[in-house]
Amino acid sequence: MIDLKTFCDAFGIEERTASTILEWSEGSAESPWYMRAFLALGAWFTAIAILGFFAGLIFAVLDIGKGFHIAMAVFGVISFLIGGSMHSKHSTGGFSASFATALASAGAVMVAGGLGYGAKEIWVSVFISFFLAILTIAWLQTVIPQLLMSGLTLVLITIALKAERIPYYLDIAAPSLALGVLLWIWPPRIDVRATAFLLLMATPALSLFDRWSYTMAAVEPGGWGARAIHIVLILWLVSILWRHMADRDARIALGAFVAVATALCLAMPPGGSGALVIMTMAFVLGSKPLALLGILLEACFLWQFYFDLSITLLEKSLLLAAIGLAILGCWWFIVQRRPGRVGA
Repeated sequence: MIDLKTFCDAFGIEERTASTILEWSEGSAESPWYMRAFLALGAWFTAIAILGFFAGLIFAVLDIGKGFHIAMAVFGVISFLIGGSMHSKHSTGGFSASFATALASAGAVMVAGGLGYGAKEIWVSVFISFFLAILTIAWLQTVIPQLLMSGLTLVLITIALKAERIPYYLDIAAPSLALGVLLWIWPPRIDVRATAFLLLMATPALSLFDRWSYTMAAVEPGGWGARAIHIVLILWLVSILWRHMADRDARIALGAFVAVATALCLAMPPGGSGALVIMTMAFVLGSKPLALLGILLEACFLWQFYFDLSITLLEKSLLLAAIGLAILGCWWFIVQRRPGRVGA
């Protein structure tokens, strides 16, 4: 068998370059991101086409009439089990993993939709999708299927709350953010970050939908229960920092933050107070992505708060100037008490 040095000498190739290329090709089995995206898109289209073909064939051959929802649910269970089994064997990238994820996701939609339609009750679909999400988290333990199944459950819950015209649904949804915070602070052995992220986004997303929905005559009333939960979460997160702070000035600054955060939670929509919880948790965890997410959400709700103020434009400008002066005053106070500062 020819060795690398002989091969490079025969073809005039530098041995170091050839060795580097071989090490790279052996150590990195991942293809470029655009190739993985193309394969994933093709896998989803293939899975949907196959499911549509076989579903149409079964319905045509069996001539299913009123019981089509049962057949759809059974077909969905089979699709979910096949997709889950394939994904457990091919859980890393490529066409097979994306194809398996598409099969399992489409199967979950068919099961939830079929049983919910048969029962004429959307909450049946909610419970079925919730069960399938728990099964996916415990069985597959990968991010994309977990994200899709948990997202399906939250979307169905939102549709159910809106369709049933349940009042104070923002207050009902607020505990989801508390659960998301707990999963981030005390993560279980199974990776549930995708579900925790969706739980964090539930209340801000519902609040944004409530504010921007053109189908509603007025903004959803209530929200004080959600604000109270968010204030408690901020106090708990701050207490974690408080226990690890021995510096007196740092604790004073933390107390000032609690006062400002509580005032903002009471003044802004529930989504704004939820975004403030995300920002506080990001500071506790030292997570820059979560901090960026919280800042973007907070900016959105602050704009809404400014727009909804029932005062004149001059009064709004004076209010902004007062807030800016207050922030500068807090900054000056912290700088003045910083250790090691040379006095004038």
